[in-house]
Amino acid sequence: MVVGNVTSAADAVEAIKALESYLAVTWILLCSFLVISMQLGFAMLEVGSVRQAHRMTVLAKNIMDATVSCFAFWVHTQIERQLDPNSLPTHVTRHLMVFQWAFCATSVTICSGSMAERTHMTAYLCFSAIMAGLIYPVLASSAWGSTGLFHNHFHGFWTAGYRYHDFAGTGIVHFTGGVAAFMGNNLLGRRIMRATPGIFASASNDDLDPVVSPRQPSHPSQPNGSRELSDLDDADEQRMLLVRPNNGWPRRFDDLIRDDHEFRPLNYLQVIGMFTLWIGWYGFNAGSTFCMNAACSFTAGLVAWNTTMAASFGGVGAYVYCFCVSRNLNTSVLCNGILSGLVAITGCCDICQAWHAAIIGLSAGGLILPLACRILQYRLLDDPVDAIPVHMFCGFFGILASAFCTPDCEANIGYSVMAEQERFCLPDFSVSLQLCEQVWGLLTIFLWTASTSLLLWGIFAVSELARAMQGQYFTLADRLLCQTLSAEPASQQTSEQWKSVAKYSPVARRILRQHGWNRDKFVNGAPDDVFSLRMELQQARGEKVETSLEVGTWGVLRCLAMAVHAFWPTRELAVLRLRMAPVSELTGLGAADMNGGTLIGMVRKLAEAQRDARAVNSPLKEEVRELARVVHSQDLLLRSLWRRNGRSRDVREALPSVREENHDGSPTQSEKACDEEERFVRPPPGSPATGAQPHSGLWQAPLPTRVSLRSTSSCLR
Repeated sequence: MVVGNVTSAADAVEAIKALESYLAVTWILLCSFLVISMQLGFAMLEVGSVRQAHRMTVLAKNIMDATVSCFAFWVHTQIERQLDPNSLPTHVTRHLMVFQWAFCATSVTICSGSMAERTHMTAYLCFSAIMAGLIYPVLASSAWGSTGLFHNHFHGFWTAGYRYHDFAGTGIVHFTGGVAAFMGNNLLGRRIMRATPGIFASASNDDLDPVVSPRQPSHPSQPNGSRELSDLDDADEQRMLLVRPNNGWPRRFDDLIRDDHEFRPLNYLQVIGMFTLWIGWYGFNAGSTFCMNAACSFTAGLVAWNTTMAASFGGVGAYVYCFCVSRNLNTSVLCNGILSGLVAITGCCDICQAWHAAIIGLSAGGLILPLACRILQYRLLDDPVDAIPVHMFCGFFGILASAFCTPDCEANIGYSVMAEQERFCLPDFSVSLQLCEQVWGLLTIFLWTASTSLLLWGIFAVSELARAMQGQYFTLADRLLCQTLSAEPASQQTSEQWKSVAKYSPVARRILRQHGWNRDKFVNGAPDDVFSLRMELQQARGEKVETSLEVGTWGVLRCLAMAVHAFWPTRELAVLRLRMAPVSELTGLGAADMNGGTLIGMVRKLAEAQRDARAVNSPLKEEVRELARVVHSQDLLLRSLWRRNGRSRDVREALPSVREENHDGSPTQSEKACDEEERFVRPPPGSPATGAQPHSGLWQAPLPTRVSLRSTSSCLR
């Protein structure tokens, strides 16, 4: 009987443990889904903070970094499982993989907003793979796991019994993403604007009226002084899009007044994104308990309330700053104030009390965030969503604040608490020793993230700078083409210059081959089509060679770029870009294709139309000839009707005549018929057309509008 009771009690304990494990899996999955929903919040926040032309690009990057990070994180887990024979089976840890991937994707997305509108898609996706497959997993396993590359740096590095405390990822997730964004922003430089404001102005909110520049006259048909695409001629479009101004592109922080018009946010999208992130943050923090027993349930409630307090007081702190310092109620600042409080409380939400959370949130939103924004503006770092102040600076503050937090140890007596709460309640707990662990943990995160991300961003930057050095050869090619157009005789020096263009510029060489270049000379002695070649070179220079990076004066990077450009193999392989081409950045990437936006598509269509116009049997000329035949037949019909009614008018001088010619330049049959018709209806002497007094009859009443019948006939040039 006793054995039976013992057996029944043991079965009950096992059943309770099994139920707890099932509840823990369900709890972690539900919290994972909340964290994944934060991707929507980041997307809305970023779309509301960038210019209109780049909203599609931002959404595309948010989509792709989630998918690429999942693939890279899965590859890392598979490699780690092969290297560690003591790892748990896959079917036991799948829910933890989902949860950790959600954290990883959050860390990756931070760079998407901070480096928005400038980063090339290929460079960003490569960074997403490195971040999810190398940077984040190494830090997460070192800080939260039993193994890892830097495990000793996070556990008892200074004193045994003390370890780096980061409950839900203030340092591992947010500070890591902020540091990577900080390094990328230093290499990218500030966003550029068009040289002439008021033309194609890309306002980023509902008010799409462009700013009128005093240097650009207003169009008479536009009451607000704005100009539409149709008001500009083709030369203006190409010059504005493909040619860099002599003094460089205007950039953010150059003119604060213009910045207010150019970079205006969509406040309602920012607010939607902020509240979405706030809701997802409960899964972020509360889900980090990883269990659902008595101690974890108590801690989850504490974490949720501390998260709410910090977020609320972060918003209050931001409002106090707006009301007392900036004297301007800014919705973006309020949203970032709330997010700053959430970031700062994430690492210590399990060990702090409510008043701790209030102080942390108030300090993050009202002090750390504004101070960090001022520092970035002083350093000329352009962060569209202020991700660096929110995640890096407030993450740094939150990790240091963890050392000064203590749980309500007296209230916890008699209740089950988690291990970290017990450690912080020990009588011999030292704040100074814990602070040393926190500082060393932050230093470890910074050095690992900064070095790895800087290496990756630097490779793309050096490649882009090396390719930009080909610009001098495009200038040389353009000068040689101008000499060809002016019919200057070719010399031996000209031939050598063409060889240098083809040798040191792979981009120009590929275009020259399409126009008759064969190894070291043109097959026909000169380009097949000089106009077309010149336009293609200008277009290729704007799309593939020009750069708007601000690191060209950095000695190390410039020396590396010169070395890459000097050697043939590396020069041919230098095809990577860290930053979009200026023409794509100014127009918005992706509206037309991967190399440019809507306006670039228009310029390309214009170039194709001009090439067709120079061709003998182009589709455009065929359409013009067909239209000329139709108009000519209508012209003859109108003339016969007017002669039948005894009335005709001389309106020849309104528009210039255009002759229709055969391939050899001779007039066509319809053109000859048109000439005969004009001779037949030519006004007699004494008509108004010759300056004599009008007389009654055929030429008595001239038309009030000057419209040439011949210009509307088949005689179109």
